Amino acid sequence: MNAGRGATIILLAAALCASTSCRRCEEARREEARGRGEALKAALGAATRSAPPPSAATRPAATRPTTATAPSRPAMRRVHVFISGRVQGVGFRAFTQRGARALKVAGWVRNRRDGRVEAVFEGPPEQVARLLAKVAVGPGPARVDDVKVTDEPWRGEFETFDRRPTE
Repeated sequence: MNAGRGATIILLAAALCASTSCRRCEEARREEARGRGEALKAALGAATRSAPPPSAATRPAATRPTTATAPSRPAMRRVHVFISGRVQGVGFRAFTQRGARALKVAGWVRNRRDGRVEAVFEGPPEQVARLLAKVAVGPGPARVDDVKVTDEPWRGEFETFDRRPTE
């Protein structure tokens, strides 16, 4: 039996087993989530890469750097995220808040009445991408089925990361 078919059988067995204490099923769920997380990391990594700046020789004289340039502000990113799956009642908001605070990302997270978790992340693009990768996997008892990410203009309206009430 090839490895791909074996993994499929384990994942099917995990889907049929409702027990959260079954070690084999939990390992299969984590492996599946890890695969989704890697795919999301790859997609987010490509989205955050930017073209190198033009060389000083090709820039117009008015935009060439001088020795007395002021330090520039790093680029910031803001995303609005909806996470679906088994993401409520499993510590997902606390997991997201801890991850955001550790990565110095500002914003908020809340449960939605439709069963999803909604969040807004603001911060350096690399840190936001790392937090997106974390929520794509979620905490141990969670099962993330889908992560919808919408980039928005950065507003800088948050100083911390908070949990908001369900809406």
